[in-house]
Amino acid sequence: MPTIWNCPYCDKETYKELNHCPHCGIPFNTPWSCENCGEDNPISLNSCYNCGSSIKRIIPQQKNLEDAFEEKDPLDFLGPEHALAMLKKKEIKKTDADDIREPLIKILKKYLEKIMLLIFSLLIATSFLEIVLREFPSIMPYANKWNYLHHYADVSRLLRGFPPHNLSDPKIITIGDSYARGAEVAPGKDWVALLSKKYGHNIFNLAIGGSSNVEQWVLIKEFIFPKSVKQVLLAINKSDIGENLPDLKRHEANGDKPFIQRARKTALLDTKLNGWEFYDSCQINRWYLQLGCWYYKSYLAALLINIYRQLTLGDAYQKTVDIKTSNLVFDPISKRYRKKNINLSEFASQDSWFKKNTDGIATTLLIIKRIQEYLASKNISLVVIYLPVAKELYYSDWAKELNIKTSPKLSAGSVIKSHILEFDLPYKNLTPSLRKVRKSKAPLFLPIDVHPSEQGHKLIAKQVNHFLKSLSIE
Repeated sequence: MPTIWNCPYCDKETYKELNHCPHCGIPFNTPWSCENCGEDNPISLNSCYNCGSSIKRIIPQQKNLEDAFEEKDPLDFLGPEHALAMLKKKEIKKTDADDIREPLIKILKKYLEKIMLLIFSLLIATSFLEIVLREFPSIMPYANKWNYLHHYADVSRLLRGFPPHNLSDPKIITIGDSYARGAEVAPGKDWVALLSKKYGHNIFNLAIGGSSNVEQWVLIKEFIFPKSVKQVLLAINKSDIGENLPDLKRHEANGDKPFIQRARKTALLDTKLNGWEFYDSCQINRWYLQLGCWYYKSYLAALLINIYRQLTLGDAYQKTVDIKTSNLVFDPISKRYRKKNINLSEFASQDSWFKKNTDGIATTLLIIKRIQEYLASKNISLVVIYLPVAKELYYSDWAKELNIKTSPKLSAGSVIKSHILEFDLPYKNLTPSLRKVRKSKAPLFLPIDVHPSEQGHKLIAKQVNHFLKSLSIE
């Protein structure tokens, strides 16, 4: 059994067999230095042998406490359980010391690595989504206003007296209404853009949504043609025949000004945020430094912003059609919605349609002739194409379903063909070729809107390209 005694230095109870006091840490065999004379004294003396000072005035020579604690444990004789307990205690102390001594820079490095990995993952994900949206922009919900701005960017600058961004010595200028502008489809997916991107035609789109041939004639007179332009491609459709007569009367009464104002209003929108003034400020090299420019430059940013606006503003942001309460029914042939009680009387016979639209046809031919003569004065040739509306492609199918008698293969494009050819103008009626593919897997027109879908624009671009190639127009 160990002997209990009091430490001679701190007078606290401890074991005599220990080499040092567990309370004050002083080894029991440490020599003493006299505080009075500084002489070293053996541990066995109670007073300095040099000056005779009492032991209470003597200060021990302490060794390094860490070295003292590293000496052999005098309680090893208590057995292996004591040794194991002491070993665990040392391991715990060592672990705690290592954690405390770990440099702060290592901890920061770990957190920085995690942050960098997160940023890199987000960058990869956003880049992937941006690429997908640019390739398939039709999947962007609530993008109509965003599409509208991009469609009219160059035309807007032109009407405001600035050079368009994408007018680089074109050989062909396209004029028409929303069918030529590409209304409701994403920028770059309309048939005019496809003629440029896919088929290599150097073409500039001057079409204005809602314009009649009269307004297009006015705009052509305002347009300063680059010397590179060789042809103007005029795209007409059935609505022009109905609009040209009242527009011509309005022009005779008021001149060009009302038509220019309407075109500017259509193409300009407003000059506030999300209008052309702000849009133009983003056409710079370091646009990404302006937060608002991400809406125009990034498809993903535009998608998120448009969704937020739709969720917060609802119908005030973009009007929607409630199919359940509307007078619409889904048509499996055209794969889109049409009116339940659709009126097909205009397709009863070609003679009746011609008589009903005689004045409109005559006015349309008159305006086409005026456009031709004006362009001829600029040494520019005119090429005309006819774009059919959905009714002209599917009326025979709907008539059969509704048990209505109609004249087969009736088209406004075919009615005016002979008259346009009398002007010695190249002319292509796209109705027959599109009627052949009207039952394609993808719908040719948008589900509710009257304008062509992306699939429709692809087929139009293909047919127009064949026509231009046949005329040796590049």
